[in-house]
Amino acid sequence: MKMKPYLILPIFVLAIFASVNQASANYSVYVSINDAYYADLDGDLIADDIKLDLTLEIYNYNFYTSVEVYVGVTLPSGTEYWFVITLDVYKSTTYYGTGLDVNLYDTATEAGWYTANAVGFASGESYSVMESLSFDPPGGYLPGNPSISATTY
Repeated sequence: MKMKPYLILPIFVLAIFASVNQASANYSVYVSINDAYYADLDGDLIADDIKLDLTLEIYNYNFYTSVEVYVGVTLPSGTEYWFVITLDVYKSTTYYGTGLDVNLYDTATEAGWYTANAVGFASGESYSVMESLSFDPPGGYLPGNPSISATTY
């Protein structure tokens, strides 16, 4: 049976797009927020700091990838603070997961509901999913200069 030429071209084009899609999905980063609360984390005797307990998961990557984790908090007034944590990950497995403790100093300055946000991108990725969690630290304090510290565990 002789194959018609107009059937070969669509199959060839489909094969090209399938391989391009597979190549662009090599890196996937997911950041989840396990908990968010306020406390006195910087020792100034004022409970105006925010603690975020995150999980960072990286799927299907090779030996090395650079990951940027964007962490933010939205105050009840709508004011937002955003911070970027850059991690260089060397691992030869298809899955890597770690916990990430993030301290946002002098950011819990208003009474009302706060929203914590986190999203991660691997090098070369331009899309991801943002994770959000709302919580309500009581009171409000005079603000200091917002800052961050992060530790993997």
